[in-house]
Amino acid sequence: MIDLENLNEHLKLELRRKCLFLGTVYKIASEEYSWTARQVSKANRRGISWADCCKKAVDVVVVVHGSKFAIKPYTLEMWNKVFQIEKRIISKLLPKMNLHPPFLLNNPTEVSLIATWVRSNLDQLSARALTEYIMDTLMITMAKQQILVDLGS
Repeated sequence: MIDLENLNEHLKLELRRKCLFLGTVYKIASEEYSWTARQVSKANRRGISWADCCKKAVDVVVVVHGSKFAIKPYTLEMWNKVFQIEKRIISKLLPKMNLHPPFLLNNPTEVSLIATWVRSNLDQLSARALTEYIMDTLMITMAKQQILVDLGS
């Protein structure tokens, strides 16, 4: 391992290229197919394999950045395996549902709202901002809904 500050320009470009491809494939796997890079198997329940995600990621990068960035999907699969083995990128599995706090289990709509808010505010994400969103927006909305339900009963 070389310190990032000591990399020459060629190694920096190669690292950026690998990160571009790996970030794209992880995004495709998690957003489009709702599974993580650790779930590398021949196929998941929808018949989409990790190789399919890699092929789609390569296609996306080539469309955006041009054919000079083209690699084989198998190369991307190998980069993923190397990064997992060397623990440079740690893939996180979704936690088991029975380990979620009761609030998350009982309020799936609010959980999806929180996840959407976090994704849209990643550039300025902080614990304080998330807490403010939950307390000032989400909890007030939930309280109003409960009051309306109670009045309607």
